[in-house]
Amino acid sequence: MKNFLINIYKLINTLNILLIVILKKNFNSHPVLFLNGARSGSIGGPKVKVHRLTGLFNISRYNPNIFYCLSNCIYTYNFYIKKYIKFKIPIIYNQNGIFHKVWFKGNVLNKNKEMKFYLQNSDYVFYQSKFCKQCCDEVIYKRTKDFKVLYNAVDTNFFIPAKHVSLPHIPIIKIGIYNNSNIWRLICTIKALKKINDIKGNIYKLSIVGPIEKNAKNKITKLINNYSMNEQISILGELNQDKLVNIMQRHKIFLSTKIYDPCSNTIIESMSCGLPVIYHNSGGNYELVENAGWCFGNKTKSIKKIKIYEEDIFSVLKTITLEEVNEKSKLARNRAEKYFNILKWEYEHKKIFDYYINKNKKYN
Repeated sequence: MKNFLINIYKLINTLNILLIVILKKNFNSHPVLFLNGARSGSIGGPKVKVHRLTGLFNISRYNPNIFYCLSNCIYTYNFYIKKYIKFKIPIIYNQNGIFHKVWFKGNVLNKNKEMKFYLQNSDYVFYQSKFCKQCCDEVIYKRTKDFKVLYNAVDTNFFIPAKHVSLPHIPIIKIGIYNNSNIWRLICTIKALKKINDIKGNIYKLSIVGPIEKNAKNKITKLINNYSMNEQISILGELNQDKLVNIMQRHKIFLSTKIYDPCSNTIIESMSCGLPVIYHNSGGNYELVENAGWCFGNKTKSIKKIKIYEEDIFSVLKTITLEEVNEKSKLARNRAEKYFNILKWEYEHKKIFDYYINKNKKYN
């Protein structure tokens, strides 16, 4: 049923492409983007990215002068893009990670084939991290020109640190979308928290943010009850961006257990709020955080199945001190301002948009 609905949505967006071609050409000197069916939202990398694009640039489904596509939001058929869009409207492609059998249960070959088309046919490609570029080069297609590594961005004037408040415990926040296939991330975290708090006397508290499937939530709730940790662990559910900042500011550390995350928006947002990060040393995590947090796990040269255990998280938690948290909080904020400021992201996009809009005018 899900695949059927996706194909219907692809058909609608493909008809939209034909409408763009039929309508009068947009010779506006300012960027007007068609987002290939991608939708805006508060949770999930692509939706957050679309939310930021719509806040910075004009969007149109009927008369754009830039065709902008996110690698995990390909909602049109490639044949029609090649026939009707290429050489008519500049194609700018934002490449996230790839599909791999280690984490994707569907047809890896077909999904990567969709992305290969854009890597080959786009006028310009933004890779979200060095890890993204490396994966594409090794698995899909190695692009040799007209590209740039551009990390995801954050509004550092909106995601700001809270005033320093001394607390008797260290509050940790964990953000994600959870279901039965990845609920182990929460289970390992809760078990590690139980173990360290039994030793150090309830030094840590945990807030879980994001949607959780019903069965997965039942498992977590049962585990929390069995451990008598209702006062130490809070399940806050899904929050929009406005409320998320306020919640982040109530915490001291952001914890990520996602493996091979290409360029995590929540890590960047947390760092902008002055939260150092506990993270697994895979994907693009180390590029983002470096010394503004604590990593666990060994970096692998190739993609292979990785399992995180409660002991991995526990080994980090037991070494952390309040002094170190405060020191790394400053480092996190500094890195966010230097590397992930949305003004830089906007500037790099507009520079490329303007270049291809002006170039396209010469040939039309």
